[in-house]
Amino acid sequence: MSYLMGFAYKRGRSILYRFDPRTKFVLGLSVAITLSFFVSGVLSFFALITLISVAFFALNLKDQLFSILRSSIYLVLIIFAANLYFTKNVVYSFLVLERLVMFIELFSLFSITTSPDDLAASLNKMGIPYTLTLSFTMAIRFIPTIALELKLIEDSQRARGLELDKGFFVSRLKRYVPVLIPLLVITILKVDQVAEAMESRCFGAVSKPTMLKEPRFTVFDWFISLLSLAFLFYCVYHYFYLKGVIILP
Repeated sequence: MSYLMGFAYKRGRSILYRFDPRTKFVLGLSVAITLSFFVSGVLSFFALITLISVAFFALNLKDQLFSILRSSIYLVLIIFAANLYFTKNVVYSFLVLERLVMFIELFSLFSITTSPDDLAASLNKMGIPYTLTLSFTMAIRFIPTIALELKLIEDSQRARGLELDKGFFVSRLKRYVPVLIPLLVITILKVDQVAEAMESRCFGAVSKPTMLKEPRFTVFDWFISLLSLAFLFYCVYHYFYLKGVIILP
């Protein structure tokens, strides 16, 4: 589960970090829907390569994205093999694999470049109840924490002679029982500590608590969001009324 650290928020100064979380959500959703349903596989492949290149070189997120790609290789191969077995179509199976990798990359980019505090403030601004946004952002914050605890427990058990990297898949799962039980206990203790901290700060006493930083939807955010939606609507129109996917010229 070390790949979960790849989804942790990382501070940066690039233009993607300056977008409002709502802008990044609209942009990512529009790109995902467009490339999945309304454009050709060749164009989607070039878009995926461009996305990975930008994340690796422009945003300097190569370590986190490489960890995510390396850890998701088994899931990707299993889905590719399952589609190939049932459809007997290599091209279709490759397209499914391509879309899956694209969704993983888009979600990881959103998670890495979006602060949980900014995401909670934006969700509150949209009218979502504070308790739901707090639960969601706390779950996001817990992912890297649990991943780090798991890494520490694995190292401790390896120091005691437990071999976790040998054998087949089923035997490895059985060896992870001495790892998962301490992880479960530590997780319950951390949840209890968070609950006590929230009670000591009178959580729930105010129905609409104030925010330290108010989210602002700038002119540039409006421009990017409207441009993304316009491109999505054009692709939908092209697909349903012109009866075809968008292909390379």
